Amino acid sequence: MYCKNCGFELKDTSANFCPNCGQSLATTNDGKVYDNSYNETNGYYEPIHNQNLYSNGDAPNGGLAFLSFLFPIVGLVLYIIWHAQYPLKAKSCLKGMIFGFVFGIFIFCCCLSSAGSSSYYYYSVIQSLF
Repeated sequence: MYCKNCGFELKDTSANFCPNCGQSLATTNDGKVYDNSYNETNGYYEPIHNQNLYSNGDAPNGGLAFLSFLFPIVGLVLYIIWHAQYPLKAKSCLKGMIFGFVFGIFIFCCCLSSAGSSSYYYYSVIQSLF
């Protein structure tokens, strides 16, 4: 069962509130989670177990996160474009971009320190020859 507000998976089906966002969960004796909107034509609350949690096409996306990891500038552009309309996709791009940028800096520092130590070694070898 999932929270209708944030999509968090509810492990405890007897909970009255979502542990992630604090949204009230209206339940009945049948154990189903219902939307807080009252349906006047039928006279009962509508169940949400059949509704699509990501109905607007917005969902976390690992492929976009990986693309943003490989090309952080693409992740930044996608985040800027999607942050208002698709916040979950944009967040995936942002996470991938951050990890890719940090990883790139780490690799650059490792290569720089490796090149520096090897150049010092060759410099000392050349000095010993003269």
